Amino acid sequence: MLRAGCIGVIVLLLSNQGLADEIFFKNGDRLSGQIVRMEGGRLTFKSKFAGEVTVNRSDLESFKSDEPLDVRLEGGGTMKAAVSEAAKQGDVTIAPGTPQARTVPVEQVKAINPKDGWSGSLLAGLLVTRGNSDTDNANFEANVEKRRLDDRLTAGATYLFGRQRDPATGEKRTTTDNWNARAKYDYFYSPKLYGYANVKVEKDNIANLDLRLTPGIGLGYQFVDRDDLKASAEAGLTYVYEKFSPPDTTTAATAEFREHNEYLSGRLAYKIEKKFNDRLTLFQDTEYLPSFKDIDDYLINANAGMRVGLTGSLFLEYKFTLSYDSVPAPGASNDDLRHVLSVGWQF
Repeated sequence: MLRAGCIGVIVLLLSNQGLADEIFFKNGDRLSGQIVRMEGGRLTFKSKFAGEVTVNRSDLESFKSDEPLDVRLEGGGTMKAAVSEAAKQGDVTIAPGTPQARTVPVEQVKAINPKDGWSGSLLAGLLVTRGNSDTDNANFEANVEKRRLDDRLTAGATYLFGRQRDPATGEKRTTTDNWNARAKYDYFYSPKLYGYANVKVEKDNIANLDLRLTPGIGLGYQFVDRDDLKASAEAGLTYVYEKFSPPDTTTAATAEFREHNEYLSGRLAYKIEKKFNDRLTLFQDTEYLPSFKDIDDYLINANAGMRVGLTGSLFLEYKFTLSYDSVPAPGASNDDLRHVLSVGWQF
């Protein structure tokens, strides 16, 4: 009985090994493990010995999986089935041994197990001081994203509020009160090149900005789109409309109050995100909007910071933000610099 039990364990182990996915490279190498997904011409593979690796589709000779994969083909075909090597080099057979069996070149496999659902994060921060200083500061941010094979939809909103007690009068004065909402749609013409349409709405009561509306269109290029590194750049056109509040007091600088400002501008932007491990991620993005009517009239928005994983889906985020308006509302400063510390939940 002991011998039979040992033989059973060995057979079970061998059968589990036989069920492992495999990828075969054009140089003759191979890896056994699990196919996680393939998007943007890159396949993510989890190996017991090599860990999670990402390889180019162009380096693959073939691959196989006994477990059903969600396979998306160039041209729109979709199948959920096992995959095996084909007799011809460079091909794979989807749903082998069934009436639906189909043999295609590896280069025709556009995606495997793509992320079609929503993902995002919620962040909030609160700082209250009493004693020598009397301040209240709060911030909230929400971000969502839905990435499909050929397009991507992102949206978000941010609110910042702060007030401080004046020691001389005892009254509390609002020092920060602004919000923005944003949405963006990207359509991918290729794994790297995409067109976009975006819009952002802003209001800042401290900067006398009643409304800033910036819809735009353009082209983007995704240089890298991996789980551990993302880098992209964009260029396009943006319409800028600004409506201002009159200043509380009239000075020489505010004598010629203008209620609104509008112009057509260019847009240059880039975004980089680097994930070093499961706990640490650094990010940085910048947007530049120069007016075509007056080169000295422009906007700059920039963010830089880090996220540190705490436990599960919880994380801590520090972010430094810069908003610069070369021609601000009368009585307002050109720039706003903020340091924001938040606790977030990722889903």
